[in-house]
Amino acid sequence: MIVIELIKIIFNSVIKNLKIKGLDRKRSLILLSLIFLAGNNFRSFGQFCPAAPLGYQYQKTLEISYNRVGEFVTNFPVLVNITTPQSNELRPVSNGGRIYSNNGFDIIFTDANYNKLDHQIERYDPSTGNLVAWVRFPFISDVVNTTFRILYSNSQVTTSQSVESVWDSSYKGVWHLNGSDYTDATATGNDGVQNNTSSISGRIAEGSGFNGTSSYVTASTSSFNQVNASFSMSIWARYASPPNSTANLFCLQNEGAGNGAQLGFRNAGFHAIVWKL
Repeated sequence: MIVIELIKIIFNSVIKNLKIKGLDRKRSLILLSLIFLAGNNFRSFGQFCPAAPLGYQYQKTLEISYNRVGEFVTNFPVLVNITTPQSNELRPVSNGGRIYSNNGFDIIFTDANYNKLDHQIERYDPSTGNLVAWVRFPFISDVVNTTFRILYSNSQVTTSQSVESVWDSSYKGVWHLNGSDYTDATATGNDGVQNNTSSISGRIAEGSGFNGTSSYVTASTSSFNQVNASFSMSIWARYASPPNSTANLFCLQNEGAGNGAQLGFRNAGFHAIVWKL
């Protein structure tokens, strides 16, 4: 069994002149250090919003500590994971919380000055209020703390506030693989089609289980270019046991092609193998 939770492919926004952008080593480390930031970084809890900004009644204020940021970054998606007991107020009103939408639609994120931030909810559990969301920050400082807010409780909001612009145009595919969701979270629209996968618990919300033989997810290659240029792939995955032979986690190549970009185990050792077309 292989568990895969998140796949990202990042190209430069100028397709004909591809360059690495985004998840280089330093930025990857920043993401890892921030990935479960919410539980330990609340500055305030359940406050009334001053003058009810944007129509929301309550707010939570959080901080990203600058000493956990390796370098100044821009347009950076951060994973915010809020769990019990901090999430109790994020339950629906019918369940003792303050949220009007059973889908968590009346939850948004802003900066310290109440400027709305792009966000994308990956998972919301109305029974607990637990929230997993990706929030794009215009910048995150490595010199001073970055303050932001969660605004919630707005009976006028009845549609999803999640947006694809959390991932800028350099992202050509992001698949959360959360439960039965195989859609591409970016504006590129390379939605996946699954075969014989299963929904299982993961490190980030839920993941997809692959049996190692007949399980797979395929997607189109809209806005992709040949892989003989710079790009970045990343994936959260776990093998139930190390394979004894070649077992790819992810392939970027045309169906039936003999070469492409493949990421996974090669000859019982983990390598990222790339062939030029």
